[in-house]
Amino acid sequence: ADPPHLLAPLSDSDDEEADGKRSESSEKATSEHAAQKPFGCSVCAKVFSYKWNLNAHMRTHTGDKPFSCPVCGKGFPRRGNMSSLKAHMWTHTGEKPFACSVCGKRFTCKQNMNIHMRTHTGEKPFFLQC
Repeated sequence: ADPPHLLAPLSDSDDEEADGKRSESSEKATSEHAAQKPFGCSVCAKVFSYKWNLNAHMRTHTGDKPFSCPVCGKGFPRRGNMSSLKAHMWTHTGEKPFACSVCGKRFTCKQNMNIHMRTHTGEKPFFLQC
């Protein structure tokens, strides 16, 4: 079970001003937001609508990687449909689901395909002036 302090809902005191009083607009925004996202991270204060989202987020702070590749054993923090574990499995299967619409070259990672597309468009987003 998760430690209770990591899953505690946001308290009303999280958004207090320096003098200990909350502004009317701040109180309204906080109460509406907290009602939609009651699970707050005790480390970085990021908020979530569901407890399972917070649990998954906490792994970014703890480094916990409970899901492992069945082929090589490499650990991952998530196992979802488009997770890094699924993408990692493509390294073992050879699957390359992302294809360049211009030349047909295939990639395991959409980001790498987008970078490749620049060879066709001539786009240079990182201009360095010497």
